Amino acid sequence: MTVLKSSSKSAALDSEVSVKEFSELILHLSMAFQEALRKLAGQDAAFPSEGYGMLTEAYGLRTRANILYLTPSTHVVQGLNFTQATMLEKFEEVLNCLGNVTDLHVVNSMLVSVVTIASALGDGRAKVVEFLFDNLCCDLDSWKA
Repeated sequence: MTVLKSSSKSAALDSEVSVKEFSELILHLSMAFQEALRKLAGQDAAFPSEGYGMLTEAYGLRTRANILYLTPSTHVVQGLNFTQATMLEKFEEVLNCLGNVTDLHVVNSMLVSVVTIASALGDGRAKVVEFLFDNLCCDLDSWKA
């Protein structure tokens, strides 16, 4: 889905171009979360008490994607230990996995992980972003199951 504009061997999020590239994928994810929640609204009895809050988070994720896209210079992260291509691949795996999720709590876990990473970007935040990305990678296996 994502066409790499930055060098696939470069460290993730190390330029304005790579932050914009990431923001485009986050925008796709926000729409996928909204669609997943729409599907679960009629299937999960917990939706009225839990789903609407998650829907608000998904709208917030869309806002975050736009913020990243419009102000990429303030969200560049230097020195990450994974490449842009690796990061985009993992987020695309989340996107692909989301279509098969039938549990509201799994959607919530996925949403919180994506929102947290998207909100953590900025100068001097490499350790935080690496920690969050490593956790997302570990969680991804359980979400696929």
